[in-house]
Amino acid sequence: MDAYHIVQASTKNRMSGRPEYYSGRGATLSDLNSELLQMIWKRVKKEVGKKAAAAFLEMVADIEVLSATCFLNTLYSLEARGWVWTKPNRCQGDMDHIDVGPDGEGRLAVGMASIAAWAGRGSSRDDTLMIRAEFLAKHGKKDKQPAWYSKYTE
Repeated sequence: MDAYHIVQASTKNRMSGRPEYYSGRGATLSDLNSELLQMIWKRVKKEVGKKAAAAFLEMVADIEVLSATCFLNTLYSLEARGWVWTKPNRCQGDMDHIDVGPDGEGRLAVGMASIAAWAGRGSSRDDTLMIRAEFLAKHGKKDKQPAWYSKYTE
């Protein structure tokens, strides 16, 4: 089973497997949360194996801003690399949360809506800590604090 179908089957269609569906929306709990991450992790473990599930866990921990668009694009990259995780160099800026999808009908509309959301600062939402906290804790992994966090806790 490929990663797209793992997302669809494990979340019982509560999450779209299309990154463009979430384009421009930022990291929001309404798109992605610890429960969905756990469902996907379990299916990865079942379908692909323990090493893939461990790589998935590292991937979730390492993504700086965990928007659904970035999560899905990174998941598909993980699958393309044979389920071997290497630290990302993406999903750190606002534009990394925009995806217009494959060629076909509706691409222009998705692109225009994504640009409008980005221009309106829709992608600046960052619930990353809340999205993955419970998932990481369940697996005994401590979440790292983002760079911006320290200026609010000093």
